[in-house]
Amino acid sequence: MITSPGSKHDYRGTTTSNNGTVGPIVNFQDRKFTDVSFAVIYVLSYIAFLATGGYVWSQAHPRHSTDSNGIRTINEYYKEDAAKCCDGGGDVMDYSICFDLNDGNNRRLQAGNSKFNGDEGIFDAFLEAPEIIIGLLSVTIASAIVWILLIRFFSKPVVILTEVAKVAILITVGVQQDSTGAIVIFLLGAVGLIAYDYWTRKQILFAADMMKYSTIAMKANPSILIGSLFVKLLFVLNALFFVTCFAKSFDVAEVVKNESCLTTFDNGVETEICDYSCDFGYPGYVFGIATYLSISYLWTIIFLSQMRLSIIATIVGSWHFHPSNQPGVLIAIMNVGKSFGTLSVSSLIATIAEKINRLLSGGGWKMWLNPFCCVTAPVNLLLCLIGNCFKTIIQMLTKFALILHVFTGKSFLGSAKLVFKIMSRHFK
Repeated sequence: MITSPGSKHDYRGTTTSNNGTVGPIVNFQDRKFTDVSFAVIYVLSYIAFLATGGYVWSQAHPRHSTDSNGIRTINEYYKEDAAKCCDGGGDVMDYSICFDLNDGNNRRLQAGNSKFNGDEGIFDAFLEAPEIIIGLLSVTIASAIVWILLIRFFSKPVVILTEVAKVAILITVGVQQDSTGAIVIFLLGAVGLIAYDYWTRKQILFAADMMKYSTIAMKANPSILIGSLFVKLLFVLNALFFVTCFAKSFDVAEVVKNESCLTTFDNGVETEICDYSCDFGYPGYVFGIATYLSISYLWTIIFLSQMRLSIIATIVGSWHFHPSNQPGVLIAIMNVGKSFGTLSVSSLIATIAEKINRLLSGGGWKMWLNPFCCVTAPVNLLLCLIGNCFKTIIQMLTKFALILHVFTGKSFLGSAKLVFKIMSRHFK
């Protein structure tokens, strides 16, 4: 509980009592550097992210190029290696490098008036058709504005209709099933959801009030939008670098010789016939770098999400508890620097929880499509449930700890201890 009955404090800091109560003051003036070691670890990790991504980018060469006649050929970068590989009688079947080297038999991959020659990926399609991106962004912005307006003026009806829609979806899907068992399961799920909504009706309505209050806070503090846009810009730049490097990793290739042997028996004589073909392969380091880029990218987007929460908590907390002494958006952003280490450790813990959830939830189709699915399918559902619950709890606790860090200026561990004391007091 964020309150401070009977304690003395001013606007330069936040007091905490022995029972875990936190003073209603956001510590934005005397914030000190916390969890510096984790800040160093994150910085080194991000430098490695930039270095490995840049190295992949520098080693990327398209496998094919298109000449002035629209013919797809081997890129000049690989032609010498491909010619050496094919000199020994490489297999010249369709789609092999040796076939592509034969200029007289190359295929024209472009169809009709298409802008593409058949060798592009989804990102090339976006570049050729920017209206896709513009359209998606427009729909997203319009949906966000409509949702904010609905929450601002119709928060309770929206929340109630959302729960009604969940029940309706379960019933609709259930009645469309052919199996009686499946119908019973979906209908029981609908009944269970109705019972749960009735049991938690007060909490649901309270959540609606909180959602409405959040829109009021946003209206009263337009600087939230500026801070959020700043973080979104970092999101975009980081995503642009990651997507580009990840896409480039597919163009890091080398010409490899694939040998295949067939053993035959003729009049009791064993004969081994071997042949080989030439094709593109990935260097051994590409998979490792791509894996690291993905994990580091996940850590960064969670880090940026925590950064946004820190900025919003600073602005909204000050507006709610001491409106006469509010920080500007610039101060809220600058305080992120002193909280860099705490943001790093909280996002690292949330990243680990996310990875564990993905490991437990992954490979579901193998659990369902096998002769023992009656045993493996329930195990998969249980693992998914455990993984999602674990991730949700960890993310909730790290966010609570970060908010208390904003108020108290304590390290992540100190803030986490306060979270534990507060939750223990309220869940007795």
